[in-house]
Amino acid sequence: MTEKSIFIKMRNLLLFCCVGILNGCVSQNEQTVLLAKERAQQINLNLPVKIDGYTMISAQNSGSFIKLIIVNNTSERGEMNPQAFVDKFQKNICTDEGLKEFMNDGINYILIVKDMRTGFHHEKKLNPIECNYIKK
Repeated sequence: MTEKSIFIKMRNLLLFCCVGILNGCVSQNEQTVLLAKERAQQINLNLPVKIDGYTMISAQNSGSFIKLIIVNNTSERGEMNPQAFVDKFQKNICTDEGLKEFMNDGINYILIVKDMRTGFHHEKKLNPIECNYIKK
């Protein structure tokens, strides 16, 4: 075997390994997107859900993110203000062991809170960094 043919075989082997590694990354990403889609569908089956004067009306997946749409269109006095609601909801998501597992699998959440009375619109991304825990 010539030096050139050995080089070509080594190059082809290296390219083959790189393609295999990249395919593994793509399939992992595809699995995460599929898991996010399934999770959003599961959440939607139980909607609407009332939480502290707010109503979760929709869960949509966007890649590996699940967008949770939450509205408040009541005029009740004494209800939780929108920022306090976002803070409490974030704490609940970040301390839920089941949701922590989903985040460790690459699924992240986006809270979109809309207060129809005041026009308040808040968007908060939740991921392992925001929740102050490290992936396994």
